Amino acid sequence: MEKITVRKLNIGQLGTLNVDIPVISMGTGTKRMVLLCGIHGDEKSGLFVVNELLKELKGIHGVLDVVLAANPLAQALQQRVSPNDFHDLNRVFPGNADTDFTQRIASKIVDLCKGADAVVDLHTFQDEAPIVAIFMNSGTKATRTKIMAMIKAFSPEAVWKLNFASKEEAKLAGALGPILANMGIPNFAVEMPECFSISDRQIEHVKDGLLRVLSNVGVLKAPTKIKTPEPSVFNRVKVRVNNAGLFIPTKKLLSKVKKGEVVGQLIKLPLFDTESMCAPCDGVLLVMRTRDLVSTSDVVFSIGTKP
Repeated sequence: MEKITVRKLNIGQLGTLNVDIPVISMGTGTKRMVLLCGIHGDEKSGLFVVNELLKELKGIHGVLDVVLAANPLAQALQQRVSPNDFHDLNRVFPGNADTDFTQRIASKIVDLCKGADAVVDLHTFQDEAPIVAIFMNSGTKATRTKIMAMIKAFSPEAVWKLNFASKEEAKLAGALGPILANMGIPNFAVEMPECFSISDRQIEHVKDGLLRVLSNVGVLKAPTKIKTPEPSVFNRVKVRVNNAGLFIPTKKLLSKVKKGEVVGQLIKLPLFDTESMCAPCDGVLLVMRTRDLVSTSDVVFSIGTKP
């Protein structure tokens, strides 16, 4: 393991409590990559990936900065949003150092990412999902080309291409990724299963992909060149329920579906009558809710469609 240094980015105080963002750093050199965990405090799988990544970091001749808890208060309470002002950190970028607490966190993270050759933001889906890279679809053509090269090196099982023209995804304009891309900083996000369901194979998949990205941007010495396949790129269509009930999936992840095909059953409450949940379009099942009690407007599956 490479020598690790630790520093803290101070955000401010809550009463007598100092709130700091912990950052660990390895290596020296001109090339630098930032790896982020915990923008949402209840998403913990990234830390398990970092644990495995650090064991295999060899031949580093650039700098790797790892943010262990981008939103430390939310992580401490294992909740998605900041507990003191109830903001979602990944909706307020680029932030503002002189306003709300979460805005100050966002501003500090953007400052850390400035000048980086690459940024990778680790997230988890709440529902069953493959290893997905999110292509921000922002920035100049040159920046987008660099991002796609990083994603190809990472080799996810699927790529979700953001579509800001859709109402569902327009709200993501305040996420970290599009903001950095518009600043000319190549970056992508990774979505993976939650820590209680992610497999050892999936952790290894993400870890190996990050090692290839580090080589791609020049932070690690490139190993023997490994060919990775062209990733499958999709827009995402969410399917929500209009009634509360018990959702039971009937299809598997990454299955191809046709418009009108049954993907799951909703046992509606309180009468326990059944409603078939059908695909609204042709595509591939990217995200699937497991057996669960769901409420009106909950997303139960998402379909990937070709852009």
